[in-house]
Amino acid sequence: MLTDRNRKKLKYDDIFILWDKDPDKAIPPRPENPELYPEDDSRHWYDSEFVGFNVKRLPQPDSLGDGPRNKNVVGILPVKHPYMITFGESMMQTAEQFGMNIKLLYGDNSPEKFDELVEQALEIKPDMVLLDPFFQNESTAWFKKFYEHRIPVIACNMIPANEGFRYILSWTGPDAWGESRMLANKLSELMNQEGGYAIVRHYPGSSTYDSRTWSIVTELKKTAPRMKCLAMETSYLNTDKTEKLVNEWLTTYGSKLKGIVSCDDDTVQTGINRALDKAGRRDIIKVSNGSTKVGMDFIRKGELHAICLKSPLIDGATPVKAAADWFNGLDISQMRFLPKHIITIDDVDDMFLKNYEIKKIGLFSLEQSIRDGNSGNLESVFQDFFKKFESSKIISLEYFRGFTIDVISRLIQICNEFNIEFEQIFGSYEMLFKELFYQKSVENTMSFLFRISKDIVIAVHNKKNVSDPIEKVLIKIDRDFKEPISLKVLAAEMDMSPKYLGQLFRKRMEKNFSQYVKEKRISYAEDLLKNTSYSTVDIAEKCGFPNRNYFYTVFRELRGISPSQFRYKSQD
Repeated sequence: MLTDRNRKKLKYDDIFILWDKDPDKAIPPRPENPELYPEDDSRHWYDSEFVGFNVKRLPQPDSLGDGPRNKNVVGILPVKHPYMITFGESMMQTAEQFGMNIKLLYGDNSPEKFDELVEQALEIKPDMVLLDPFFQNESTAWFKKFYEHRIPVIACNMIPANEGFRYILSWTGPDAWGESRMLANKLSELMNQEGGYAIVRHYPGSSTYDSRTWSIVTELKKTAPRMKCLAMETSYLNTDKTEKLVNEWLTTYGSKLKGIVSCDDDTVQTGINRALDKAGRRDIIKVSNGSTKVGMDFIRKGELHAICLKSPLIDGATPVKAAADWFNGLDISQMRFLPKHIITIDDVDDMFLKNYEIKKIGLFSLEQSIRDGNSGNLESVFQDFFKKFESSKIISLEYFRGFTIDVISRLIQICNEFNIEFEQIFGSYEMLFKELFYQKSVENTMSFLFRISKDIVIAVHNKKNVSDPIEKVLIKIDRDFKEPISLKVLAAEMDMSPKYLGQLFRKRMEKNFSQYVKEKRISYAEDLLKNTSYSTVDIAEKCGFPNRNYFYTVFRELRGISPSQFRYKSQD
């Protein structure tokens, strides 16, 4: 498996960047009467920043544990804003990868339209609803309606009100207060901790209306007391209104205005840039929430200094992944925060622009190979999986784990189709999943899934009474390569001449029988060298080589280095 000799050993974090290692947010003690503190004191906003924590949930529907495949899901999103369009596309793409059917319903930025969409979703009677509670207070009634109809809900992106948390399975989204505090500190650094700044606020009534404003103000009061908030006002996420608002600020504050914080790096930031360009104010520091492609392009052009990591791709994929976990019968976190990071010119290209689209990683090819009993194609299927994960930097650790669980689910389904006793092959489900999550790298996880898939291919072949001679040979090699094995013996078992069987094998596999067996043994030897402390003498025996010297000769022939050198390099 994964035999490219120049392949580096990959840890999870080499591929799945910036996913919070500890998703739980530290909760300080609640101050007595937070509302009595001034607005520029973070204690005033305690109940807003820590909304949803320690809320007692009502009993939720039980998952059937039969997997996400063919489940019907409705996504309810507030408006077709560029961020939400990409968010919805990511939901659809991720749902497709898990075999779920998803229908997206978009609002028009009004609670009344949301009321209509909720009723429309209730008529559909889906297996799950994913809802963005853009209107925080009104959303509680929507969650309650779904709860009363026994339809499980995962809230996403914007955060619900405290009462709303009682009715939902889970919430996934950004830590709006935490990431905005990080943005405030970046603004402080860029402004040398002094000067006046203004804030273009989010849409009134949304949870981010306060979080993307007061997190900035309260943080800067503590860390940069020489900085002063000159103005804060909403432009209702409208480009023209934003441009007009910034022009008013430029007239009112003149040279005192040194920085502008935007609630949105797309439509709002476009209006900010227009106003500043026309006024010739290139001295003003600009930072923004969001990380759309528009915002990242602004950073690359020097028209924006910093943005929060808030990828609509991750944001949209995460609730779908949580839904898939729930359909699989797994426990899901009541709150799941997205990663926090500040993007600047230093890392914008490395992080996103080269890999902005999530690679589609479907499982049809895997299922087809196993059902067809095609063990020869199995390795290329897993190589393809590995390459897609390797090139997709924005896929989270949680998403990868979901992918592995879905692979296991499909393998179990195939076993059921062919009346194969899964437990007799792999033991208990508990031990199987324990071993799965014990794998310490993407490559090891893929190798593990590859090995159990091969075992199922063999079992399927036995059930189907395979007659294809080459498939029989491949099954024999997969099963017996650790023992002495010869083409002559296999040909005799199939009542064929060794020469003719060898010709068929070379034509099908594009290499001769001996070379194929050598590569199979060396691939297994690599796994033992990397992940065990066996001596090379023991490994030679376990891989079917008659002695240590021959093992060394073949290993150097195929890999260009000795087994000992390979082991040393793999531990770097």
